Amino acid sequence: MSGGVPAGELLPCPFCGGADGRLVQCFTRASDDFAFWSVECLDCGAEIADDESQEAADRHWNTRATPTPPIEGRDADVERLREALLGIEIYGTDTLFGNAVGPSDREWMRDGVREMRNRARAALQALGERG
Repeated sequence: MSGGVPAGELLPCPFCGGADGRLVQCFTRASDDFAFWSVECLDCGAEIADDESQEAADRHWNTRATPTPPIEGRDADVERLREALLGIEIYGTDTLFGNAVGPSDREWMRDGVREMRNRARAALQALGERG
C-alpha cells in the first residue's frame, strides 16, 4: 500500500478526474535495451512512466502534491481559457476539413483565429494577474 491506496489501485487523474476504466497501465518496449511501464489517462492524455516496474509507475501516479489553496476567480478564468482553446480546436478542425461555416475568404478566417487568440490571451493574462 502506498499513500493509503491499495497496491494495483489507481487514484483518478489529477488533471481531469478521469477514472473507472479511463486509466490504462501498459508496458512498452522501446528497444532491446529500454522498456518502461506507464499509467495513462485516456480522457486527457496525462501519463507517467517508470523504467523500474508497473508498481513504481502506479506509485508515482498515486503520489499527489499538496494542493494549493484556490485563488478567488481562477475557476472562471480557467473556464474562459478552456472555452477559447476549444473554440480554436473546433475552428481549426472545421477549417481543415472544409466544414467551416461562413465566408471562405482568408480575412474572415484570420479574424476568427485572431478573436479566439485574443480570448485565450485575456484568460491567461487574468490568471497571471491573480496568480
